[in-house]
Amino acid sequence: MAGGTYLFIDGNYLEQRYAEQMRAFFGNEGDLDYASVRNQASGDVQRAFYYNSIDYGTRAHETADRARERIQAAEQRFDRIEAVRDLHVRPGAVTTGARKRKGQKKVDILLAVDMLTHAHSRNMAQVALIAGDLDFAPLVAAVVRLGVRVTVLYDVKSVSSELLEEADSAVRMRLQTYYGWSSLAFRASNQLPDESTNKGDDFKLSQRERIEFGNGSLGPLPLTLFSAPTGGPAPQFFVSIRDELRRENTVISDLSFDRLLKYVSLSITTLCGTAPRSQALRRPAFYSKARSRPRARMPGRRFQRITRYSSRNARHLQGLSPSRIVGSPKISTTLSRSAGVRP
Repeated sequence: MAGGTYLFIDGNYLEQRYAEQMRAFFGNEGDLDYASVRNQASGDVQRAFYYNSIDYGTRAHETADRARERIQAAEQRFDRIEAVRDLHVRPGAVTTGARKRKGQKKVDILLAVDMLTHAHSRNMAQVALIAGDLDFAPLVAAVVRLGVRVTVLYDVKSVSSELLEEADSAVRMRLQTYYGWSSLAFRASNQLPDESTNKGDDFKLSQRERIEFGNGSLGPLPLTLFSAPTGGPAPQFFVSIRDELRRENTVISDLSFDRLLKYVSLSITTLCGTAPRSQALRRPAFYSKARSRPRARMPGRRFQRITRYSSRNARHLQGLSPSRIVGSPKISTTLSRSAGVRP
């Protein structure tokens, strides 16, 4: 068996998650660079495959000229992706289904056929899959049974717990991950706060320079706010987050206090990095083993039980205990209150 890694990308999933994170922090769509995705998604990637489709029809409330421009832009994007070394574009189709709803056709099947073919031919030793759809869970299980190690790269806001359970490992795509996959031009004009993680000791900074102005917590993790002079008119602001269980200390810094808080509120729920395989991700007893949906003989409490199950798994995927602060809009006001006087 070849010793390399093959990367499979659900293009629609990645591009939607990337755009959401970029809009939330920078206020724009960003500029996703697939050469960076191929080089940074997983080590020793020999080949990468991109799956997506172009809607060649005219959408509602869209003029013919506007549709032509959109299609031309999508085709040019496919050509740029195809130009990346060892990255192959596998286009699907968009069809109109029931109730005139449009959906991708053949994309999932193409991805499944390609992955199973390469696994059966023993072309690869490892698979990196960027996706979050439940439909890929049987595929991942089949590839694992063929002896290929599978790692799923996912966004915590849109992922199936069953897909993660079937994979050998799972890695969360954070704001920092998406930023690293952006083009050099975008990163040059859009700055992200610095983040570093140190093992063992707390963050080292001279007590004479360090001005601590607030303490608090994010879920179970203690948090400290402080500033330090930079030699210029504005100080540097820091958030230090201590994880005693992992014996790690994460420090995030920026010249803008507001931007620092915004970054923490968007990315703190995914600081733990890798989702462990756990019994907490098992399919509950009231789920049918043959079908990944509730049995029809439980109409009375079905919605309530599914809701509880989803909430429990959401907390597990965040890697943190339930908190009124983590990942909510209250984080800024909570940090400001703990700081006393807003810098």
